[in-house]
Amino acid sequence: MLKEKLDDLKSHNFKAKAAEQREKINKLKDTDELIAEAEAAVSEHSAPVMEKALSEVPSKKASAAAKKSKPAWATTEKQAEENKEAEIDDLLEFAYELDYEKYMEDFDVRQALAVIKERVAKIKEEPDWKQ
Repeated sequence: MLKEKLDDLKSHNFKAKAAEQREKINKLKDTDELIAEAEAAVSEHSAPVMEKALSEVPSKKASAAAKKSKPAWATTEKQAEENKEAEIDDLLEFAYELDYEKYMEDFDVRQALAVIKERVAKIKEEPDWKQ
Protein backbone atom coordinates (compact mmCIF):
# COMPACT_ATOMS: atom_id res chain seq x y z
CA MET A 1 0.00 0.00 0.00
CA LEU A 2 2.81 2.40 0.84
CA LYS A 3 4.63 1.42 -2.32
CA GLU A 4 1.50 2.10 -4.41
CA LYS A 5 1.15 5.59 -2.92
CA LEU A 6 4.82 6.27 -3.57
CA ASP A 7 4.45 5.10 -7.19
CA ASP A 8 1.33 7.27 -7.61
CA LEU A 9 3.18 10.27 -6.20
CA LYS A 10 6.13 9.72 -8.54
CA SER A 11 3.78 9.33 -11.49
CA HIS A 12 1.90 12.48 -10.54
CA ASN A 13 5.17 14.46 -10.18
CA PHE A 14 6.40 13.16 -13.52
CA LYS A 15 3.18 14.14 -15.26
CA ALA A 16 3.27 17.60 -13.69
CA LYS A 17 6.86 18.20 -14.82
CA ALA A 18 6.06 16.93 -18.31
CA ALA A 19 3.10 19.32 -18.50
CA GLU A 20 5.32 22.23 -17.41
CA GLN A 21 7.85 21.35 -20.07
CA ARG A 22 5.15 21.15 -22.74
CA GLU A 23 3.91 24.60 -21.73
CA LYS A 24 7.44 26.03 -21.93
CA ILE A 25 7.97 24.46 -25.33
CA ASN A 26 4.67 25.83 -26.61
CA LYS A 27 5.59 29.30 -25.33
CA LEU A 28 8.95 29.06 -27.10
CA LYS A 29 7.24 27.98 -30.32
CA ASP A 30 4.86 30.94 -30.04
CA THR A 31 7.80 33.24 -29.39
CA ASP A 32 9.69 31.83 -32.37
CA GLU A 33 6.63 32.35 -34.57
CA LEU A 34 6.30 35.95 -33.39
CA ILE A 35 9.98 36.59 -34.04
CA ALA A 36 9.69 35.08 -37.52
CA GLU A 37 6.65 37.26 -38.26
CA ALA A 38 8.48 40.36 -37.03
CA GLU A 39 11.57 39.54 -39.10
CA ALA A 40 9.40 39.00 -42.16
CA ALA A 41 7.66 42.33 -41.64
CA VAL A 42 10.96 44.12 -41.17
CA SER A 43 12.51 42.47 -44.20
CA GLU A 44 9.52 43.42 -46.36
CA HIS A 45 9.88 47.07 -45.39
CA SER A 46 13.67 47.18 -45.40
CA ALA A 47 14.27 45.14 -48.57
CA PRO A 48 14.37 48.19 -50.87
CA VAL A 49 16.73 49.97 -48.49
CA MET A 50 18.99 46.93 -48.24
CA GLU A 51 19.01 46.45 -52.01
CA LYS A 52 20.04 50.07 -52.48
CA ALA A 53 22.78 49.76 -49.87
CA LEU A 54 24.07 46.54 -51.40
CA SER A 55 24.08 48.04 -54.86
CA GLU A 56 26.33 50.85 -53.61
CA VAL A 57 28.91 48.43 -52.23
CA PRO A 58 31.81 47.98 -54.63
CA SER A 59 31.66 44.69 -56.44
CA LYS A 60 35.42 44.19 -56.02
CA LYS A 61 35.07 43.63 -52.28
CA ALA A 62 32.09 41.34 -52.77
CA SER A 63 33.98 39.25 -55.29
CA ALA A 64 37.06 39.22 -53.05
CA ALA A 65 34.94 37.95 -50.17
CA ALA A 66 33.45 35.28 -52.42
CA LYS A 67 36.91 34.20 -53.54
CA LYS A 68 38.20 34.08 -49.98
CA SER A 69 35.33 31.87 -48.90
CA LYS A 70 36.66 29.09 -51.11
CA PRO A 71 39.21 26.83 -49.40
CA ALA A 72 42.78 27.08 -50.66
CA TRP A 73 42.82 23.51 -51.98
CA ALA A 74 39.74 24.19 -54.11
CA THR A 75 41.18 27.18 -55.97
CA THR A 76 42.93 27.05 -59.30
CA GLU A 77 46.43 28.42 -59.71
CA LYS A 78 45.03 31.51 -61.42
CA GLN A 79 42.56 32.12 -58.57
CA ALA A 80 45.30 31.57 -55.99
CA GLU A 81 47.49 34.12 -57.79
CA GLU A 82 44.59 36.60 -57.97
CA ASN A 83 43.90 36.11 -54.25
CA LYS A 84 47.56 36.68 -53.47
CA GLU A 85 47.62 39.85 -55.59
CA ALA A 86 44.43 41.12 -53.94
CA GLU A 87 45.95 40.49 -50.51
CA ILE A 88 49.11 42.36 -51.52
CA ASP A 89 46.98 45.25 -52.78
CA ASP A 90 45.09 45.33 -49.49
CA LEU A 91 48.34 45.37 -47.52
CA LEU A 92 49.79 48.13 -49.69
CA GLU A 93 46.61 50.17 -49.26
CA PHE A 94 46.80 49.65 -45.49
CA ALA A 95 50.46 50.69 -45.42
CA TYR A 96 49.73 53.74 -47.56
CA GLU A 97 46.92 54.89 -45.26
CA LEU A 98 48.81 54.08 -42.06
CA ASP A 99 49.58 57.10 -39.90
CA TYR A 100 53.07 56.15 -38.72
CA GLU A 101 53.53 59.25 -36.58
CA LYS A 102 50.34 58.55 -34.65
CA TYR A 103 51.61 55.14 -33.58
CA MET A 104 55.10 56.35 -32.81
CA GLU A 105 53.64 58.84 -30.34
CA ASP A 106 51.89 56.03 -28.48
CA PHE A 107 53.72 55.17 -25.25
CA ASP A 108 53.08 51.43 -25.46
CA VAL A 109 54.47 51.25 -28.98
CA ARG A 110 57.56 53.23 -28.00
CA GLN A 111 58.08 50.97 -25.01
CA ALA A 112 57.75 47.84 -27.15
CA LEU A 113 60.24 49.24 -29.67
CA ALA A 114 62.69 49.97 -26.85
CA VAL A 115 62.45 46.36 -25.66
CA ILE A 116 63.03 45.11 -29.19
CA LYS A 117 66.06 47.38 -29.63
CA GLU A 118 67.53 46.11 -26.34
CA ARG A 119 67.03 42.52 -27.45
CA VAL A 120 68.68 43.19 -30.81
CA ALA A 121 71.62 44.86 -29.04
CA LYS A 122 72.08 41.82 -26.76
CA ILE A 123 71.94 39.46 -29.73
CA LYS A 124 74.54 41.52 -31.63
CA GLU A 125 76.92 41.31 -28.65
CA GLU A 126 77.16 37.54 -29.07
CA PRO A 127 80.12 36.43 -31.23
CA ASP A 128 78.10 34.21 -33.60
CA TRP A 129 74.92 36.29 -33.84
CA LYS A 130 74.74 36.02 -37.65
CA GLN A 131 74.06 32.30 -37.44
